[in-house]
Amino acid sequence: MPTLERTAMGSKQVIFLLLAALVTFIAAYGYVLFLGTGWRAAFVVFVGSFLFAIAAFFLGDLRKFLLFFLIFAIPLQFGYHILYRPLLDVESQPFASGIVIDTMDVMLILLYAHWILMSSMAKGLGPKFTFGGRLGLVFLGWIAYVFVVSAFTALRFEYSVYEVITYLKGYFLYLYLVNNVRTLEDFRIVIYSTFAGAVAHSLYIAAQFVLRSNYTLHGELTTYMGPEGFRSVGFFGSPDAASVLLSLVFPVLAAYFIVATNVRSRRWAGLCLALIVLAIAFTKVRAAGFALLVSTSLVTLLSYYRGWITLRVVGKALLSALLVIGLAAPFILMRFERGTWGEDRIPLLETAWNMIKANWLWGVGVNNYPMDFMKFVPVKLRHTWEYTVHNEYLLRWAETGLIGAILYYSIIILALTGLYRGTRSTNAWIYSVSVGLFAALIGSLPHRILSFYHYVNVFWFTCVILALVYFVENAGREEVRGRISYTAPATPAANGT
Repeated sequence: MPTLERTAMGSKQVIFLLLAALVTFIAAYGYVLFLGTGWRAAFVVFVGSFLFAIAAFFLGDLRKFLLFFLIFAIPLQFGYHILYRPLLDVESQPFASGIVIDTMDVMLILLYAHWILMSSMAKGLGPKFTFGGRLGLVFLGWIAYVFVVSAFTALRFEYSVYEVITYLKGYFLYLYLVNNVRTLEDFRIVIYSTFAGAVAHSLYIAAQFVLRSNYTLHGELTTYMGPEGFRSVGFFGSPDAASVLLSLVFPVLAAYFIVATNVRSRRWAGLCLALIVLAIAFTKVRAAGFALLVSTSLVTLLSYYRGWITLRVVGKALLSALLVIGLAAPFILMRFERGTWGEDRIPLLETAWNMIKANWLWGVGVNNYPMDFMKFVPVKLRHTWEYTVHNEYLLRWAETGLIGAILYYSIIILALTGLYRGTRSTNAWIYSVSVGLFAALIGSLPHRILSFYHYVNVFWFTCVILALVYFVENAGREEVRGRISYTAPATPAANGT
């Protein structure tokens, strides 16, 4: 005969089973509804489950896996609009047309949850919280400024809110990295994931070009073809944005190739460099090719100046560049023969300048250029090419005004200053990332004259660059104090072959 204690225990078990059954039913119902929204949901569920299974099997520290995938997910830009309001009957679309839940957002939420949990368990004994120094404060100040000013100047303020939300996501990405990437191991994880994302993107672009099919990760087919012929559009349907991302990663990988002492690592790096060059050629973006030439030359010259390579290696790099240009000559010639020479962008430049003259101090509000530019198109140039100006400097000035543009480019200047100081490091990793990103940002300066340079994933990757700048500056101070072990610069004999 059961006792009262056993009967009570049995009741608890029944209640637990009922609750478990109810939760399982609700979860299963939600799962079916989620999959019913389309193939993208199924892709996210099953690929996400597979990735987490790999993480659980191979990694003892799940945080490292999430950190790797956080950076890897940036070029994917794979997500779902919870609010979507595209402009109708307008060819030019704004920077953000709504609010998106992106793969990167999910990784970032999980990492923040882990950070908060670990901080609460540490009870104040862990590293102090930081906004990322002067760079982080200027960054946050710029976001606050454009939001407040846009509230008074924007014709469609809701679109300004969409863009500011995207900025805040980037800032939270920056904030997490500056507070949690504190060791060389985490630093290497960020760099390796950046390389992996660029290589995966390059393979996808190459596949698009070979198959002559421009399906994006969202399952959308890009059918537009200009006079220059077929162009690969990458993960998210924009050859320009794809080429910008690859041109920012290439110099870092080139610097890694220079400082790597392991033969196998250098071979893999060389193969990845060749793949990225091919991918940029397949996008047929001339400005990206020029940016690549500038940044790679700067990496080579600075590496020689800092003593990492010999004059002989500089000569080899020059010959390699000439060989690449020779092999890419058919693409270059075809792009100039079939494409335009920039004359089609004159109406865009005149329109932007008219907008700036009328709103030079405060601008028209972030994400409001497409709503305002039609009334600034010169009468003689109407119905030519009514689109957002292909010049980031004019676009920033027109939308955020003179003060906003100065604040934004002061962030770039602060980053360049910190990265240049990092090129004095005697650590191979710190040096390669510093010189690579410094050269990438210098190469981007002329690129911005001919491109929006204003894409969501490009902005997020810029936030990663800013966080790496903070790490490089801190590592430089630790190096002076002798707290981190470093690899000395390669001698001419070491890197002379």
